[in-house]
Amino acid sequence: WLADATAAEAAYGHISTWKTGGVTDMADLFCASETNGNCASSSSSDHAAAAASFNEDISAWDTSGVTTMDRMFFYASSFNRDIGAWAVHNVKYMSQMFALASAFNQDIGGWA
Repeated sequence: WLADATAAEAAYGHISTWKTGGVTDMADLFCASETNGNCASSSSSDHAAAAASFNEDISAWDTSGVTTMDRMFFYASSFNRDIGAWAVHNVKYMSQMFALASAFNQDIGGWA
């Protein structure tokens, strides 16, 4: 999605409708740091810019099988969507998930 949203949507549908029930690792998914070592998947300034501006509705994603969300929104400075209904009961690793995600201001108090 971050590399080419138009192509991804043509192939898989809009990101808000993706079937994520089988996903276990969302670490670094929208990580926007260009610094080596901060994000496993960030290797270019294009990726970092796309992640920094990401603010799509992903509230309907099934996260019940996810075990890792480390740095998922690290430096994703535009993301501010309601993800309070996500099932995170199986997540074991959530380090720096919202670190430097300066716009994020949603209620995730119901996460258990």
